[in-house]
Amino acid sequence: LQVLDEGLAFADAQGVPPGSLLRVSLLRNKGEALGHNGDFAAAEASIRQAIALQEQAVGSRGTTTSLLYGALGTALHNLGRYR
Repeated sequence: LQVLDEGLAFADAQGVPPGSLLRVSLLRNKGEALGHNGDFAAAEASIRQAIALQEQAVGSRGTTTSLLYGALGTALHNLGRYR
């Protein structure tokens, strides 16, 4: 998690645009790491942020978007928020 936070801070310091796919990747990995550590609420927030950036950048289609929604589903399942 520390490395991912440092990566996001580096992206901020270097002026990487908010809609950059690099940020999407960092946020997705952070969300998955948070989930593996049991912090499912924080994982959900990070993954939702990644989804928003991904959809702004390239739309709602594609394999990366699918992977993000899969990660979100896992986080929601672990929170007991499933149907």
